[in-house]
Amino acid sequence: MIIKTNHFEFEKVNWKNLEELRLLRNTPVIQNYLVNKGEVSEEQQIAWFKKEDTINNHYFIAKKNNGVIGYCLLRHIDYEVSLAEPGTFIATEDLFDSSMAALFMISFMDICRFLFGIKKFYGNVLATNNRALTNYEWFGADKEINKDKNEITLTETESQPYEQSTNKIRKALGTLYDYRFDITIVMDKLVDNELCRNLFLSLANHLPSDIRSKVKVEIEN
Repeated sequence: MIIKTNHFEFEKVNWKNLEELRLLRNTPVIQNYLVNKGEVSEEQQIAWFKKEDTINNHYFIAKKNNGVIGYCLLRHIDYEVSLAEPGTFIATEDLFDSSMAALFMISFMDICRFLFGIKKFYGNVLATNNRALTNYEWFGADKEINKDKNEITLTETESQPYEQSTNKIRKALGTLYDYRFDITIVMDKLVDNELCRNLFLSLANHLPSDIRSKVKVEIEN
C-alpha cells in the first residue's frame, strides 16, 4: 500500500520490504537521531515486526522521484482517544536543512492528522537533536526533560491545535511548493492483507466531507 502526495510516496512496510526498513534504520545518518540506538539484525527485525504489524502501528518507507529518502512511522495509536506517536527520519543528508525537509515532515504529519484523525501527538526526541526540536516548535509542543536518558518528551498542547500551530509553515510551503493536503491511497490485493485494506478503506470512508474530497482510493489486482 502506498500513500501518494504531490511530492512524496509513503510505502507501507510489509514483509516484502521489511529488509529495506532495517537497512535504513542501520545507516549512520539515521542512527545519529534514534532514541534507541544499535544495529538491528535480520532476526531481530523479523521478531520486532511480528509484534509491531498491527492496526495500531504503521511504518512507511518514504520516496521522492522513485528514490528512498527516509522513513516515517505512526505508532501506539489509540483510536478511541485519537492519540498517537508520529516520527519522520531523513536518510539523505543534503535534505536536512532544506525547505524540502519541512515539506516532508508536514506532508506526513498531515496524513497522520487528516487521514488517521489523530487529535493529539506525542513522542521522545534526543536532547541533542536540535533539528527535530526546532521543527517541533511549529507544533507548540510541551516539553518534559529527562536528563537521565538525555531525552525530551514532546506533547502537543490542547490549547494550540495542530492546524493553528502549523498555519504559518503551511502557507510558506504553499508558496514554495504549491503544497496542499491531497493524497491518493493505492492498495494492492496481492500485497496488502485484508485487515490492512479494510482499515484504510474505513479511514477514508469516515472522513468529513471536506477532507474526503481530498483523498482518493485506488485498488489494484
